[in-house]
Amino acid sequence: MKTAVKNILWIVALFVFLGLGVGSLFLPGTLAPGDPTVTLTLAPGMTTRQIGRSLRRAGLIRSADAFTIVAMLRGQADQLRAGTYQISASEGLSRIVGRLADGDVLRVAVTIPEGFNSREIAERVAPILGCGVDEFLAVVRDTLLARSMGAGPAGLEGYLFPDTYNLIPGTEPLGFVRRLVDRTITIFEERYAARAESLGLGRHDALTLASLVEAEAAVDGG
Repeated sequence: MKTAVKNILWIVALFVFLGLGVGSLFLPGTLAPGDPTVTLTLAPGMTTRQIGRSLRRAGLIRSADAFTIVAMLRGQADQLRAGTYQISASEGLSRIVGRLADGDVLRVAVTIPEGFNSREIAERVAPILGCGVDEFLAVVRDTLLARSMGAGPAGLEGYLFPDTYNLIPGTEPLGFVRRLVDRTITIFEERYAARAESLGLGRHDALTLASLVEAEAAVDGG
């Protein structure tokens, strides 16, 4: 009888030990609570297991296998998105999986002041976009693109709306230029189209004139 009881206790202890061991894999990562967030870039095409290994190497999770299991249980193993993320080890597996599935990537706020020309804009945003200044300017000066977006034949100078934007590092220059131009056109149509029409000015002429005035004001202010 005593032997049977002892065997039962050993079995119970074994299950408790295994439970604690497996359970610990699902705990937050190895970074100390006071550690800052980690910036981690996940490349396109990475598998769930590869993503898990990257997170483990960064000290954000304890087990790549546990990460894969949680992603599968949430039904999001094939929904994890590439990009650059800021992640804290204290977030835990489930939240990290959710953020990667939502594409909650790092965004950098950048301000384009009024009066900036395309080169000044390029010099400010190119390091964030991960492109060269000339590469950005080539998009701005693309006459075919300008025509397709309803601008004049000389490119998109004057169509790059000054504002504060949240940029995703690595965004293609074309995507960001389109965003600037779309913003300019939207603001113009909402606020200035009627007034420009009353003055006999089309959109391109009005924006060109406004751009020249801004440039002159910037020179006078300097």
